[in-house]
Amino acid sequence: MTVMKLLRNLLSLFVLVLLTHSASMAQKTDKVKIKSHSNASSVLTAGQQKDLNENFKLNSPTVNQDLKKPFRISGYGIPGATVEINITPVSTGGSNKAVFVTAGKQSPYKVQNYTTQVGSNGTWSLSEVVNVKFRDGATGRRVMLLVGQSKNGLVSKKPIRREIKLPDEKKFVVINPQVPTDEKIKNEFKVYTAVGDGITASTSDNISGVVGTEPFKMKGTAAPKSKLFIEVYYSGTKTEYTKSAKVWGVPVETHKKVTQIKNKKLGTFEKNIGEDGNWQVLAIDPYESKSGDVGTELLMNTITIHFSAMNGDKQVLKKTVTLKVIASSKLIFFKQ
Repeated sequence: MTVMKLLRNLLSLFVLVLLTHSASMAQKTDKVKIKSHSNASSVLTAGQQKDLNENFKLNSPTVNQDLKKPFRISGYGIPGATVEINITPVSTGGSNKAVFVTAGKQSPYKVQNYTTQVGSNGTWSLSEVVNVKFRDGATGRRVMLLVGQSKNGLVSKKPIRREIKLPDEKKFVVINPQVPTDEKIKNEFKVYTAVGDGITASTSDNISGVVGTEPFKMKGTAAPKSKLFIEVYYSGTKTEYTKSAKVWGVPVETHKKVTQIKNKKLGTFEKNIGEDGNWQVLAIDPYESKSGDVGTELLMNTITIHFSAMNGDKQVLKKTVTLKVIASSKLIFFKQ
């Protein structure tokens, strides 16, 4: 009896050891050992790993999305997980000139890295818009996105890789605008001097009026896309009144100095002629009176205006207009 009892106890112990070993093996098959980013080891279930791998999606940007404009990145994943985003612009060639990068922002021309969290409802979205740029003239442009999630040290083994291609920029051929011929420039050039709104002298018409001491304008027409150089010279007298003596308010003595001015440059103007062919310059005042009893008085008795019509840097026409004092009056000018 003692022997039989001993055998039964040994058999029971063997069965217990066998069951314990089987349970231990089954438990090991339901767990996997991984390392987190901090290199700290932890034990997580294979079910969690599967959820992390399969429950993750990148909704935006899509494969066909236009990334020439700033865009948002979003998707869904495991609530509480951390989403890591890597953006790499890839291209060939391009300009070497300096590019502008906003201070405090990641360069849109280089690799960008971002992180965000999955919300309690399973959605995630990067809070800021992302901008990707390429250098001028670059070809084969594409954006490579690598996006994945991690939680409690467990990293998804199925990150999303997405390549988004951008079409090459169209090369615009700059066609030189139609350049006017020399003959066209010669034929279409015309200049007027004017007081107020009335034309008083022209290079192509007989004089129809006079230019007096009032400010006058120069205007005219020329071939579109041509250029006009205008130089204005004048001759006259400058009188400086330095002292005036009065008796009972009536001037009886005046000290003055008179200087003769000959061919002095008044100004230079340059005009690029637009599509309508019209041009004009600021008004010229041929007479400046003194203010009060003491001061300077300027009277232009000859005004010479040189016009050069240009085709690019080539002078194709030169014309001169001269306005002179009429002998009967120092206050009236006319075209010679």
